Amino acid sequence: MAFSARPPDPLGPLNPGNVVSAGLRLYRDRFKMYLKLAVVAYLWLLGGVLAWAVAIGALGGLLSLTGNDALQFLGFTLGFLIGVVPFLYGSARFFMLSAVMSRLAFQELINQPETAAAAQAEMRPKLWSFLLLSVLVLLVFIVAWTILSTVASLAALLVGFVSGGILTAIFGADIGTAIGITLGVIVFLALFLIGLVWMVSRLLLPEVALAVEPETTASDSIGRSWRLTQASVVRIQFVVVATFLITLPIVLITNYVPQLLIVGLESGSNAYWAIYGLSLILGFLGSMVVMPLGQTVKGVLYYDLRSRREGLDLQLRPADG
Repeated sequence: MAFSARPPDPLGPLNPGNVVSAGLRLYRDRFKMYLKLAVVAYLWLLGGVLAWAVAIGALGGLLSLTGNDALQFLGFTLGFLIGVVPFLYGSARFFMLSAVMSRLAFQELINQPETAAAAQAEMRPKLWSFLLLSVLVLLVFIVAWTILSTVASLAALLVGFVSGGILTAIFGADIGTAIGITLGVIVFLALFLIGLVWMVSRLLLPEVALAVEPETTASDSIGRSWRLTQASVVRIQFVVVATFLITLPIVLITNYVPQLLIVGLESGSNAYWAIYGLSLILGFLGSMVVMPLGQTVKGVLYYDLRSRREGLDLQLRPADG
């Protein structure tokens, strides 16, 4: 596809392959900007985690010197409560900066390009909304996971018992039971995975909606993603799988190769901890490279779905100048 990072006119609907290639082209053309955003986002997240750990360790360790178990417990509790504040703030900044990447890609496609600073300024009033959104999405997935597990388990038990009973009468207890269990497992995995993929597809884009639509709240953005992805699950999964395959080599090199080097090393040895530390560093670096592509593709996918369902009838603030 002949694609420019700043098209003179909206592109209109894209096929799944073009969604991925457009996201990849945008990511390549503005690699330094996206990488900088990713580095800052992960530093905020890491800083929040470290601040939480330091607060717990400092207060808990300080009061543990008293030798009083009650004071020690109080210190750890106070450290937890104090440290959770920078952790939540760092997490909010991480989620907001992730969504900034999607917004930048979307704005490019509608020919209203923004700088990273301008996008962050536009989204900063919604900082805590991005944290709230992550919590709401997590709760939705917990509920969905529970329902899917229950339904899939009941269906698997029903299929296993019925098929096992019938096959036992024909082939005997050993063969009938084995086939019944196998069919039950297959039914469970099929129903659970299909349901999970469907849920992930429907809730893939709420942070993009929150980022690009001025009046959208955290709860509104979940509904927005749900409506836009209706009848597009297969299309979305093509995009997700293609993006995953593109990033797979980086993920393997930065996350799994170092783990292979640990195998055979004595646990707790200097070499073990050196390789373990290297694996953590490489994992973070790999995530910093991979995450912007995923977010950029999300921005393109959001553009594509809006173009298909709404004809790109967008109510966005015009770009300055």
